[in-house]
Amino acid sequence: MSQITLLVPALRRPAQARHVEDSVRRVRGVVAVVADAEQGAVVVTYDPARISAWPLVAAIEQRGISVGGVLTAGEPPRRSA
Repeated sequence: MSQITLLVPALRRPAQARHVEDSVRRVRGVVAVVADAEQGAVVVTYDPARISAWPLVAAIEQRGISVGGVLTAGEPPRRSA
């Protein structure tokens, strides 16, 4: 399993965080997801053999919320495309 943190500065309300969790949880290969409105971040545990990070970003952005960057273990922050 791999873990990724998606930086989502526009994520501000707990209800919004729950909606994001629901959207990401529906992506095949996702094992766990926690959206934190206070931190503006979404932490996803997923199976890299089944999915890459970009469908996770798309699941959030389809809700009209921009992902500002992507963090994976041992990597510096990257801005999403």
